[in-house]
Parts: sequence; C-alpha cells; structure tokens
Amino acid sequence: MRVQLGVQNLLNFNDHISGGGCMGGDSAKAYEFIHKYGISDDTCSPFVGVDYARGFAVANMYKVDDVQNHQCYLCTWNGECTFVPRKLYDLYGADEYGTVKGIYEMKAEIYSRGPIACSLNSEPNEFNFYYGGIISCDNPKDSWCKAPITDHVIVIAGWGKDAKTGVEYWIGRNSYGTQVPNCLILRMYFIFILSMYSGVKVLVEDGSG
Repeated sequence: MRVQLGVQNLLNFNDHISGGGCMGGDSAKAYEFIHKYGISDDTCSPFVGVDYARGFAVANMYKVDDVQNHQCYLCTWNGECTFVPRKLYDLYGADEYGTVKGIYEMKAEIYSRGPIACSLNSEPNEFNFYYGGIISCDNPKDSWCKAPITDHVIVIAGWGKDAKTGVEYWIGRNSYGTQVPNCLILRMYFIFILSMYSGVKVLVEDGSG
C-alpha cells in the first residue's frame, strides 16, 4: 500500500524538531522527525503550505505523545478544526535515515534503496524557468549560478547520459506544481564534475537518503 505522507505536519511544528519551513527547510531534520515521532498521511493533515497552521501551542510541542496526538484533524466548512483521537489514525515512520554526499554515494543510495532528497540552489533562472533539456547553470550573467547556497529540496530519482553530448545528468522531481511548465521532471548536470574543470559552482550540494 502506498501512502502520501502529511508534509504539512513538518510545517505545523517548529522547525527545530521538524526541519519544516516555507523558506527551504532541512530534509535531514525532517527524517529525524519522522524517525522519532512518526508522521500521519495527508488525509489527516492536508497540505496548505503555511507555517504553524495549527497554531503556536501545537507548534511548540516537542514531547513524543503530544506531537503524535496532534497530527490528524478534521475541519468544517467554516474553517474550524478539531484533532482526531490518536487511536483512530496511523503514523508512519523510518527505521533508519542518513546523509550521503557526492556523486558516487548518491548513485549507490539511489541504486540500493531508491530516490533521495537533495538540497540545491533554486535561485538561478535556469531552474525556475525550466522548459526541458539539461540544466547547466553556467550563464555568466546569472550571479545566482555562482552563489554557494542551498535553499530548496528536490527528489533525485536517477541519472543518465546524453547520447549526443556525453553529458551526465541527474533525473529529478520538483514540487512547484503544474503551474510551472515541465517542473515535475528535470535533468541536471553533474555539477560536481564540472566544478573541477570549469570553475562552475556546485549547484547540487548533497543528498539525504
């Protein structure tokens, strides 16, 4: 059985325990939250993209029982919500979690256990206005291509090699939504390799699996 996890729960609690946040978040911290507390599915906590949606009293909770008891709620048409008793919903957890870094560790994790979360710099126009092809982010006029920061997390599901150019790329999935053209599947250079030879700043910093 496949379940869509309630990502909104990561926003409902303080980011120091959940890693959630509408300004990038921390994927490793999110895994820690799921490992420690468990997380409900999204029918219990629909995504609204708002921090502390259930109020500051809930956001400040950190005890295991309190957090687990405030992950499922029902809302009326007028917006009034009540929490569902814990015994009436399931929580899903992670037996283990960790961090990988670099091309070979990322490949090994994807090959062994499937897609990984990966932090990157989402500011370059090449990312935000993606219309297909391979993102290289080597435009000298785009200062964000050289910015050594990460502010967004995507899913890296695999890799490939362009038959014509020989360029290797990641196959990723983004979460901006269908309002952004072609945002669900994108291909990115192995920037780690390029940075060794061309001076291009690393875009894909690391992966967490």
